[in-house]
Amino acid sequence: MLAFDYPTWFLALMIAPFGLATGSFANVLIYRLPLEEPEDRNVVTKSSHCPNCKAKIKPWQNIPLFAWLMLRGKCAACGWKIPGRYPLVELLGGLIFAASVYVFPVG
Repeated sequence: MLAFDYPTWFLALMIAPFGLATGSFANVLIYRLPLEEPEDRNVVTKSSHCPNCKAKIKPWQNIPLFAWLMLRGKCAACGWKIPGRYPLVELLGGLIFAASVYVFPVG
């Protein structure tokens, strides 16, 4: 069975996590890069951290959208309230990717 034979809703469900991850990376580019010193701007090898306390974010705390919900919108280390724009950008990325299957149908 080819991927094109799957229902559109299933394809949208399968591509949405990639949009969530893209939205998460967009948050890094939108928020972190402009505030950091030029020598600290390294999104490839430098790990994610809390903007408030600079604590390193654990991998399970970095799952787009779900981690924000699990942590109740707060940093696990210092309790800093994570702005709602973070999950909003991630959700928007997921919705755009999911909607792309309907806008640009395959097959």
